[in-house]
Amino acid sequence: MDVNQVKRLLKNLFETQRLAVLATQGRDGPYTSLMTFAATDDLKHLLFATDRVTRKYANISKNPRVSLLIDNRSPEKSRTNFGVTAMGKTKEPAEHEGESLRKIFLMKHPDLREFLNSPGCVLLSCSVEEYVIVKNFQDVFVYRPEYEASPGAMAESSLKSVLLTGATGFIGGRLLLALAEKKLKVRCLVRASEKLRTTLPPEQTPEVVNGDLLKPETLPAAMECMDAAYYLVHSMGGRSIRETEVFIERDRTAATNFVQAADSAGMKRIIYLGGLGETGDHLSKHLSNRLEVARILQSGKAKTTVLRAAVIIGAGGASFEILRYLVERLPIMITPRWLNTKCQPIAVQNAIEYLVGCLYEPATEGLMLDIGGPDILTYREMMHLYARVRGLHRFIIPVPVLTPRLSSYWINFVTPVPSGIVMPLVEGLKNEVICRDNKIRELVPIHLLSMHEAICAALAEVKKGPGKLPSVQKCLLPPEK
Repeated sequence: MDVNQVKRLLKNLFETQRLAVLATQGRDGPYTSLMTFAATDDLKHLLFATDRVTRKYANISKNPRVSLLIDNRSPEKSRTNFGVTAMGKTKEPAEHEGESLRKIFLMKHPDLREFLNSPGCVLLSCSVEEYVIVKNFQDVFVYRPEYEASPGAMAESSLKSVLLTGATGFIGGRLLLALAEKKLKVRCLVRASEKLRTTLPPEQTPEVVNGDLLKPETLPAAMECMDAAYYLVHSMGGRSIRETEVFIERDRTAATNFVQAADSAGMKRIIYLGGLGETGDHLSKHLSNRLEVARILQSGKAKTTVLRAAVIIGAGGASFEILRYLVERLPIMITPRWLNTKCQPIAVQNAIEYLVGCLYEPATEGLMLDIGGPDILTYREMMHLYARVRGLHRFIIPVPVLTPRLSSYWINFVTPVPSGIVMPLVEGLKNEVICRDNKIRELVPIHLLSMHEAICAALAEVKKGPGKLPSVQKCLLPPEK
């Protein structure tokens, strides 16, 4: 579903359903209540009324994060069955906006006027950060109304055509959908066009050009008439450790060929997604290679924005799949000491928003920006959090003797991720990867998902393997302390 279809679905559902299940979190655990509700026209706020002496109000006063479930599902209406979980923070509206919100609520519930006017009653507004939409009990869609890129920036900079590399990958495939929603002219550079499969409507289908970054003669046709480009190509693709070491050298060649072709074509901007990590002799080969590619891209005439991320959490991403399979399959884990290294994971949804947002924000041109979520965790804490979300009990025992190479073979044995991909990831775990500069949050303001929310969102997309989501609503309740 595209954004407009999702909005129509939500509005139709909210108009036909009178009640929602409100979930709050108190000292004694989660608490649910059946509530009347109303939605603002922009879908950014859900309104409900309650008495100040209720348990739900006491919970909200201490923890404003709530979820509301609006559901019309029944066996008789299989083609139009929808359940929607809205998540966000709740507060009492400010005085200047309270009256307009009261009108919206009473327009839907005129029979509750007397209750709303009673002395102990309060109207509350939930600022919705995310809607999780479940169709026919199984298909899951996510819509987030809060973030919209800054208007007019694209028109001012005349960046209307975008070249996308890595469109068949974990990040590239998602970014393609996001760019299509912005009605941009997108051209995908791929080595094999048959590998690029999209569900986009004909008017949003990208142009596909066959080319190889290691063959510079194939690049001019791809660069022609393109204003900006996303560089999402990197060396973590080997099926073995030896292959990965070869790919690192290929990465340098590919980046050099790309920047030279971009200069010849008059490319205005390049946006590159690289890796976090402090510079120095102790940086892993994988992170050093990402940094070197960034410097090569910034050496050209185009204004190159470099986004540096640590662990990106999303279904299908190598980092999340390693986390998922290890925790799901191993009740007891003998692990190396690098599990105590700190990192700052980011949800894949947020990474995509930053990539798109930088295109719309000229102030990001030429900058190197760290991107991360709101949580700083050790890898051990990430594994425990995943287990808690899934209701699993896991024991983690660190030992000093597991080298990165041995660890990669062990992870390859337990998970479906090849050792050639695992090795550079594991080697990088010795380096602390946290944001040293949060300037991106000022330039591209978005709502950042917590690690808990990122895990739930990823599990909602899991199609096969362990970790089937038992309930979106249950997963998104705040974890117990």
